[in-house]
Amino acid sequence: MERETGSAFDLRVGRTGVAVDFRSEAARIDLNAAPADLLAGLFAAVGVDLTDVFLVLENEGVEKFVESWTELLTETQKQLGSVDK
Repeated sequence: MERETGSAFDLRVGRTGVAVDFRSEAARIDLNAAPADLLAGLFAAVGVDLTDVFLVLENEGVEKFVESWTELLTETQKQLGSVDK
């Protein structure tokens, strides 16, 4: 039997109607431990194009690596040049 993970109800406070909707902690997902297919389904349900996300992450990751590598080479060459003098 599955546990109740949330509920909703309406109530009145004076002349004002209030809609209450809540979720329990049991409805939460640990993103670090969730299976990949569950996460993919969640992203798809809210309209995220995972192929596009992966391409952007890959491209940005390569760009950041090239920047870091270039900086490392430049600094290493400067330090080696100062040792020679």
